[in-house]
Amino acid sequence: MPRLLAMLVFPLLTCGGLPPLPTPNCTAPSFVYPDMDGDGHGPPGAQGQPYCQPAGATKLEAPRGYSLFRDDCDDAEPRAFPGQAEWQTTPGAGGRWDFNCDGIVEPQFPDGNGSCRFIVATCSGTRNAWMGPAPACGETGQLLLGCDAACQPLTEGRVQGCR
Repeated sequence: MPRLLAMLVFPLLTCGGLPPLPTPNCTAPSFVYPDMDGDGHGPPGAQGQPYCQPAGATKLEAPRGYSLFRDDCDDAEPRAFPGQAEWQTTPGAGGRWDFNCDGIVEPQFPDGNGSCRFIVATCSGTRNAWMGPAPACGETGQLLLGCDAACQPLTEGRVQGCR
């Protein structure tokens, strides 16, 4: 019997499918949703499947390959999910840059035209601003980190991250 089970489940796992969930036998099953990219979020409109937590479970968790949520904006991109806080320097599938699923592309450093200049004998500079216009997501530019004692720009080549 184990060999028959392996023959049935293995093709599902290797072809991008999910193993079937056990039939619920509890009084109040939770619903879980397929999570194809493993980021903890399933796609909107995904069909829920009833699932019972294992005996002795202390918190509600979805089994591997499933999620308790169906709010992912791109279930083929594991870097894209609601609440994503990390800045990305390469686009997602189809050139998408909205990694936190809020519908807005947010650049890490939006300000451009940073400079160092003397104002009333004191050097003033725009910290974390680009020298010149802000580059597009994934593009490289010179980021102003501050000004030195001679009021010269201290810069670093950096890729514009977005989310």
